[in-house]
Amino acid sequence: MIAKLIAYGADRNQAIERLRGALDGFYISGVRHNVAFLGAIAESQRFVDGALSTDFISEEFPNGFTAPAELVLADKIMLVGAALAERRLREREVVDDPRLAVWHQEALTVLLDGRAYPLSIHKTPLGYAVESRVINWEVASDWQPGEPLLQLRTPAEDGVTIVQIEMLRGRAFRLVHGGVVRHAQVLSPRAAELLMMMPEKQPADTSRLVLSPMPGLLTAIVVEAGQEVKAGEPLVVVEAMKMENVLRAERDGRVAKLRAKPGDSLAVDQVILELE
Repeated sequence: MIAKLIAYGADRNQAIERLRGALDGFYISGVRHNVAFLGAIAESQRFVDGALSTDFISEEFPNGFTAPAELVLADKIMLVGAALAERRLREREVVDDPRLAVWHQEALTVLLDGRAYPLSIHKTPLGYAVESRVINWEVASDWQPGEPLLQLRTPAEDGVTIVQIEMLRGRAFRLVHGGVVRHAQVLSPRAAELLMMMPEKQPADTSRLVLSPMPGLLTAIVVEAGQEVKAGEPLVVVEAMKMENVLRAERDGRVAKLRAKPGDSLAVDQVILELE
């Protein structure tokens, strides 16, 4: 356990609202964590209603923890955050040459998990106005490139919204808010149009590989190179969270190569052995 977060308030709703804000600003780097998942739980209506049970996670997240298929409020906030971050980056780049400054209204396209959202952004006396068919919002922010938390202040409502933001290669961002995790690219409309025409890179075929599903200790390998195995047959034992996890063959095959040995510390998705 890294840390425990506790929120309180005059009633359950206030405590949950404070909990959501605290999770949005709970930034952890360098280790795996479940802060975004906890944020998704705090956003669920069932959690708000207090209708909890031992089946809560399996019933609320039947397909695992994934981003919503539809555009939700958190996405609209992240669209604003991405546009503002890109604008601030450009302002930083031209600070030494005011003639290049982009103070005018600028048309951009945000690719949010590959889905295009055209918008415009321009400066106002109070901050920035972001306008699109899904959101029209005026916000102010002191965010500087490289900071992990982007605070959006709403002058009209005197509120603060926090978006976690991580800069990635290729002028992209990883954004987290309200338990939703998205990848965003902010481009000119033409660049976004051309990028969306590019063929998608196909994921690597891992069907022949046995991968560690979690960080842990490889305590045993119960097969040998060259051994024939049947679907459902145990292959290796991984100890994690003080529990032994038996990984079994998902199909018939033959062990082609062992890629780890008992006693090895495994990272998530590390290859343990290959089948053929």
